[in-house]
Amino acid sequence: MSYGELRARVADTLSSSTDGAAYARVLEWRMRVFTIAQLTDFLVLVYAPYTSLKVVYAVGFSLYRARTAWTIIHERVHRAELPNTFAKIFFDICTVFVARFWKAHHLQHHAHTNTERDPDTRMFFFRDLNDARKEPAGVFRRAFRFVTTLAQYPFFFALFLFRSLSTYKGGNALLYLASIFVYSGFASFVLPKAAATLNAQMNFGLGALYILLTFAPTHTASKTNFDTNGGDALLDQLAATNDVWPHSRLWSFLCGGINLHIEHHLFPLVPFHELPRIVPVVEAFARERGLPYNAYSLPGIWRAHLRFLWHT
Repeated sequence: MSYGELRARVADTLSSSTDGAAYARVLEWRMRVFTIAQLTDFLVLVYAPYTSLKVVYAVGFSLYRARTAWTIIHERVHRAELPNTFAKIFFDICTVFVARFWKAHHLQHHAHTNTERDPDTRMFFFRDLNDARKEPAGVFRRAFRFVTTLAQYPFFFALFLFRSLSTYKGGNALLYLASIFVYSGFASFVLPKAAATLNAQMNFGLGALYILLTFAPTHTASKTNFDTNGGDALLDQLAATNDVWPHSRLWSFLCGGINLHIEHHLFPLVPFHELPRIVPVVEAFARERGLPYNAYSLPGIWRAHLRFLWHT
């Protein structure tokens, strides 16, 4: 299949709007905004006169933090290391240096999506998603794997961090532990106990829920997502990857573009805010050639994902 032709069509659509240096400045600006929002969160939790105001801001900030941090981290792992500005260092401490530790893991996932070499297929304990290629197991084994997998979903963020660290080859992981100590220690020292508890619950609880809803089923909605052979990158990525509401600008904004997973996997250096522009190009190309283009609604992909988990 002509990957080159698709690249040419996408390049014509994007023009010169994806300049790497310019986008690095965009990420720096976003990290500065994050820094201001995080410090404001601490100030509100300490000084706001009403508990209800603290709760409202904590919830709102946690939703912003989940979307913004996830988007920045995801964009950074696909690019060269950014300069060490104050905003970047502050952001890394607040997000426990995930952008560094996840990079090797995530790039390996892109290179070997839904294969034995894809670390994401072994995200959960007691389940290897590559079993989708095998004959279905007995009902009791399937039920055990189904229940134990769902039981791990509330801890998706922790599993995500653990698996990233397990594949990290870049040096000493003490930086990760130190950042957890600095961030949690600072929050515990500065914030009243109730506010510190609220901060932790909102950040990690809503963060895990956000990543789970937007990310978990993007490669596991059907057994056909595992119809890859490593012979043709275009065919493999179209088979292995799913979009969610790809024509919804609002959902794409709320997801930071992670819902446009087909386009991201085919063109990982295209910034998330540009991905909606290439959706019609990629979809039309796939339809013209009779290739799969797996697009779902959010309820639809979760129904498909749960069926997949039950039947593999």
